[in-house]
Amino acid sequence: MGLFGKIKKLAGKNASTITKAVEKAGDVVDKKTKGKHHDKIEKAEDAATKALGNLADPKGAAGAASAKVDNVAGNAGPPTAK
Repeated sequence: MGLFGKIKKLAGKNASTITKAVEKAGDVVDKKTKGKHHDKIEKAEDAATKALGNLADPKGAAGAASAKVDNVAGNAGPPTAK
C-alpha cells in the first residue's frame, strides 16, 4: 500500500473527527471575520466534507459518507446550500 492508500484508509477511519475539525475551524474563522464571509466559509466546509467522502470511498458512496458525517456534526438531514 502506497502513501496515498494509507491516507485514504486513515481518512475513512477518522472521517467524523476530521469533519468536526473542519467545522470547528470554520466556526473560528467565521467568528474572527464577524460573519462577513459566512457563505464562503460554509461552502468551503461543504467542499471539504465532500472531498473527504470522495477520498474515503471514491466509488460513489460519498453521499452516504456525507450523510453519516452530517449526522455526527449534529445536522438532521443531507447537506443543504445556504
